[in-house]
Amino acid sequence: MSKPFQKPNSFSVMFFTILAAFVSVVSGADMTGTLKDAVTGAPIANAVVWLEDTAYKDTTDSAGNYFISGIPLGSYTVIIAAENYQQKVVTDYQVSDWLPVELAGFSASLQDGHVVLQWRTNSESANMGFEIHRRESGKTEFEKIGWTPGAGSTATPRLYMFTDMETEAGKSYFYKLKQIDYNGASEWSEEIELSVPVPTTISLQQNYPNPFNPTTTIRYQLPQKTKVMLSIFNIEGRLVDVLINGFEQAGEHSVTWNGRDHNGEQMPSGIYFVQLIADNFQQVRRMTLLE
Repeated sequence: MSKPFQKPNSFSVMFFTILAAFVSVVSGADMTGTLKDAVTGAPIANAVVWLEDTAYKDTTDSAGNYFISGIPLGSYTVIIAAENYQQKVVTDYQVSDWLPVELAGFSASLQDGHVVLQWRTNSESANMGFEIHRRESGKTEFEKIGWTPGAGSTATPRLYMFTDMETEAGKSYFYKLKQIDYNGASEWSEEIELSVPVPTTISLQQNYPNPFNPTTTIRYQLPQKTKVMLSIFNIEGRLVDVLINGFEQAGEHSVTWNGRDHNGEQMPSGIYFVQLIADNFQQVRRMTLLE
């Protein structure tokens, strides 16, 4: 066992802070974190983090990060030592059955008629990932609609995002996350709700990006179920392709044009027009295809 670094013989003593998240998994615990200078904020490399009287220890890397895995549940004394710093001792540190992921926030918002879920974690340990579950208003059962991989073990905050493309205007949706670790243990998040409003008018939005190459997205909205025809014309007024021809439900809709005609031939660069016809409504937008 190596001897801990001792307090330096100098007039002032530099202290360091421990920016760490201590979490555990079913078969033990993962202890992970970052050591930084309390004054400068600089990472402390080559510091020793040790659970006293055990074989569990690690040395921080150049970014000040450490990771100790598989710690049995129990109470420990943690010793942190680094050259030119005062040794720090954390007594009665409890390794318990805490959630492997510290979820800092979970929210839903509408973007282009779709529900966008965002959640943040302050720290993660042995996190395999998140299942996304959804329930529609009027229904009692949740269903799994997606999966987002986790970050494994990290003390760095992370932001996750998932877009639900299968929503309908005029309905409310309920969402929750199922966090799963590598040992199969899981934990549910809180449940959140979001309603998708019904548009009040028919409209065709400007394509984006514009100018574009090779693809662009065309969006339009409908206040009710309507027969829709969405067509592309060149600058001479010749029909290039029909992207949509049929009934569409109320709500926000989007379609991608790849710059090709109905035969799959690439169109030359230039000016094109997209036309929306729905009931007695008609609107045209100008688009520019680049080489």
